[in-house]
Amino acid sequence: MGFKRKTRRYRYVQLIRKALMIRITVEAQHNLTTFICSGTLKGSEILDTMQSFYEGSPTLHVLWDLSDTIMRETASKDVGQAISIIQQRKSNRQGGKTAIVAPRNHEYGMARMFQTRAKIRKLPFETKIFKTLEEARQWLLSVEI
Repeated sequence: MGFKRKTRRYRYVQLIRKALMIRITVEAQHNLTTFICSGTLKGSEILDTMQSFYEGSPTLHVLWDLSDTIMRETASKDVGQAISIIQQRKSNRQGGKTAIVAPRNHEYGMARMFQTRAKIRKLPFETKIFKTLEEARQWLLSVEI
């Protein structure tokens, strides 16, 4: 097998792996996109997914479910890059909400870092972190008066 063929196969396997690691669902009636993560994720995989999301037609509300994932290879620099991706397209989600479900300490810490930087950088949506999916969905779907 030639080098080009091996490289193409590797890229194909990587794309399938990413698709299996982050499942995306859209609930148009709630203007909500849910990213359900599983397995061990690298920061680059999350950043690639975010980039694609913001380049398209993002929903107003977003839910990241990290309940079944391990983010050991995710660093603070990845959080900074995530903020930069969002800042490039600020108006896309003006007034929206982002909920992050992070029941374990490491993922919770990374989510808190994102929440803090998002507030400092004045991103156009509110971010909250939850331990359970039910709490996150309840907040996202609540109507504030």
